[in-house]
Amino acid sequence: SGTMSAESRSCINNSLKRNEHFHIAIVELCTDVQFHGFLMEYYLSCEELVSYIMGFISEYLLCSRSSLVDCGTELLDYSSTERLFVHTACSLLHQTSQQLKLLSIIAPFLTKKEFAGLALPVMLRSSPTQLHLVQSIFLQFLGRGNSNSPRLTAGEVFLHLSLEPVFEENLTSVSQCIEALIKLRQPSLENGEYILDNDAIVANFKKLFDMRPRPVIMMRSLIQCLSIHPELLQWALTKFLSEIVRTKPWETDPSTWKGVVKIIVKYFPESIHLMIQLPKEILLSLLETYPNVKQGVSQIVLDQSQQNQELHHLKDWLHL
Repeated sequence: SGTMSAESRSCINNSLKRNEHFHIAIVELCTDVQFHGFLMEYYLSCEELVSYIMGFISEYLLCSRSSLVDCGTELLDYSSTERLFVHTACSLLHQTSQQLKLLSIIAPFLTKKEFAGLALPVMLRSSPTQLHLVQSIFLQFLGRGNSNSPRLTAGEVFLHLSLEPVFEENLTSVSQCIEALIKLRQPSLENGEYILDNDAIVANFKKLFDMRPRPVIMMRSLIQCLSIHPELLQWALTKFLSEIVRTKPWETDPSTWKGVVKIIVKYFPESIHLMIQLPKEILLSLLETYPNVKQGVSQIVLDQSQQNQELHHLKDWLHL
């Protein structure tokens, strides 16, 4: 590889990819330990080709498992091959500059422990330009995997990401991974169902609500969920955020309170019934900070306070 030009390597790679005998040889060798040793030895000098070989092995293993399951065949030999493949890829993971690409190849075969301990830390270091690879890994692991090992659900992955320690340096990448997961759809249909469905979202936010301290990323994640699932807004305003307001987050949890305010402002006027649950001094402070919202609230109070007793006290507070 030291004397071969990039053009020559590309030509060889493309020729091998079109060679049927080459593919047959890969299938025959994918259970051979020495062959996997060869992949590891030559990975750095022939990264593109080895990645292609591993991608082909991945496709072959997925097809093989599907066929074996359909036939009711014993999976023991297959599983040992799958484990050998994962072991090889994990050994290469720390050598490559294309960690996300390699993870997308092996994601269907990872166990719960491997995904949480190996894949997620790499994904959490990703940049915004790598979002498509993050989505691919999630999709391969959650939507396509055929491993006989117990697997994490989309809800469990969401909870794991939400509990990740967040600092200024990693806030963007953690938030990016959560958004990628929320947006992920089943690939089988043109408009497939979301892999992380509404029931899982609601259940996991209930868990986050009960935690002390509450995760820093919780409210940011809620805003992301509402932008993708607007049908959850009623639940968020009347149940989840109403429960949060009862805990007086402005006194003890400034991060959560900041998120509540963002949602109130973003979703006004729908949020007015959440606003009227706030103490007088808190509400007035919020309205002074957001004059446009104050103007909107004043107009609603003038128009509806006679018919809606819940709004009547705001008339005095706002001196209307």
